[in-house]
Amino acid sequence: MSMESVLRSIKSAQSEADALLASAQEDASKAIGDARRAASETVSEATEGATADARATIDAIRAANDATVAR
Repeated sequence: MSMESVLRSIKSAQSEADALLASAQEDASKAIGDARRAASETVSEATEGATADARATIDAIRAANDATVAR
C-alpha cells in the first residue's frame, strides 16, 4: 500500500467515525429528551393524584365535622 492510499484510508475511517459519533450524540439527545418528558409526565400525574387524594380527605373531614356540629 502506498502512503497516499494509507492516508486516504485513515481519512475515510476518521470521517466514518465522526459520522457515527454525530449519530450517536443525536440518538442520545433524543433518548434524554424522551426520558425527561416521560419523567415530567409521571411527576405531573403523581402530583395531580396526590392533590385529588388530599382534597378528598379534606372534604371528608369537613363533611364529618359538619355532621358533628349539626347534632
